[in-house]
Amino acid sequence: YGNLQTSEQVEKLHKALAPYMLRRRKSDIEMSLPPKTDVLIELELTALQKQYYRAIIDDNRDFLIRCSVKAKLINVMMELRKICNHPFLLRGVEEHLIENEIIDESIENSKIIKIKKELDRL
Repeated sequence: YGNLQTSEQVEKLHKALAPYMLRRRKSDIEMSLPPKTDVLIELELTALQKQYYRAIIDDNRDFLIRCSVKAKLINVMMELRKICNHPFLLRGVEEHLIENEIIDESIENSKIIKIKKELDRL
């Protein structure tokens, strides 16, 4: 099928692929759904997240002051984003906590804590 030159070859390929393709048309989609809305809820970092956030900033303090290499700045920003999402997204954090037997249910990110509180209210 690498050398499709005629429309019949294309149609034959379409028929062969049709059972494996998921294709939706605009008419197949529910049109009465309301538009999607985003709700931003600002949350504070947990103590563990703050600790690692501060460590990342302190380790890169000299670089951040000079800010000469854009690629390294992007790497630092990505590490900060990871720690804001969940502490275990950083390499080695979970292993360190397991080795030191610090792991318990209180090590969660603030998003999960907020969701649990909201679900309890329902």
